[in-house]
Amino acid sequence: VQMVLIPHQLGGPNRKTPFDKLIGALSIIFILSAWFVGPLSIIIVLLLLINGWYTTAAILVVILGYPFLFPFKGSDSFCKFFLLGANWFDKGVTLWLEDKFISTLKDNKPLIVCMHPHGIFCFGFTMNGAIRFKANKPESYLHKELHPYFTADRVHRMSGIQAPILFKTPLVRPVLNLAGCCTPAAKGPMLELFAQGCDFGILPGGIEELLLHEYKKERVYIVNRAGFIKYALCHGYRVVIGYSFGESDLYHSVTTGSSIRLWLSRYGITLPIFYGKWWFPLLPEDNIPVNTVFGAQFDLPKIPNPTNEEVEHYHKIYMKQLKGLFEEHKSRFGYGKRQLEFL
Repeated sequence: VQMVLIPHQLGGPNRKTPFDKLIGALSIIFILSAWFVGPLSIIIVLLLLINGWYTTAAILVVILGYPFLFPFKGSDSFCKFFLLGANWFDKGVTLWLEDKFISTLKDNKPLIVCMHPHGIFCFGFTMNGAIRFKANKPESYLHKELHPYFTADRVHRMSGIQAPILFKTPLVRPVLNLAGCCTPAAKGPMLELFAQGCDFGILPGGIEELLLHEYKKERVYIVNRAGFIKYALCHGYRVVIGYSFGESDLYHSVTTGSSIRLWLSRYGITLPIFYGKWWFPLLPEDNIPVNTVFGAQFDLPKIPNPTNEEVEHYHKIYMKQLKGLFEEHKSRFGYGKRQLEFL
């Protein structure tokens, strides 16, 4: 007997006009372009200086540096624009909640929502994560069953963990700030979220899971990634696990040289090689639905100073729950023959 799932879909069949798909494509291109133009802008400034274009270089530095000196505030309008990207997907972006997940929200215990796989641009994590809440329009972006449990204050404190290097990258930093739900994946900021009892999402596999991505392979980097469990134990959080079916099929990736790229990632250099649509590689495949399931969950006891054995014990529970979530729902979404790889 399959678990009862409650869906909420964006895009796909919900598109209202023929232009919605185009708007979705433009939203994705605008957001993702920052990840490429941002790092290149530093090189552009250096080239301008080398060639004596000092005034142009100075103007560009001011434009790029402004968000660092005067950080943008979170914008619900930006979140709504971000979510328009769901219109690119012909079969939509859908958040599925197991009914037992909703029933446990009554006690208002803080949540750490752990999502897999990272994929190339983690559409499941973004479009089915905190940005839905930060859009401040629950009637359009959230299951009605969630409305009573997420007050304005709870949503205001909600966040998501992102790679620290992104906050140091021109153009990417303002995008993260405008989303209003992004925190660097560093010990200090994470402990602050825990201490304040904030709900937040995390991609435990991080950059490694991104670089190990392979088209149509379900891979998660988790075997040696247990730090988040340790911190969650220190504060007695509820761990919620989400899996995005379809994420691994949105982009083709080049796996040759992945070991070198993994080594470079230790020094903050991330170089994934991929493509989506052949005529515009930044765009993902549009005929693949993104289905994110939230369900597997367990409460952690509050242990201020957990031992390595205690961390390992709950880390094993996490991996077992993740495996169970995948196996429970893979056939429902057309991935019955897929096997989940733990790396």
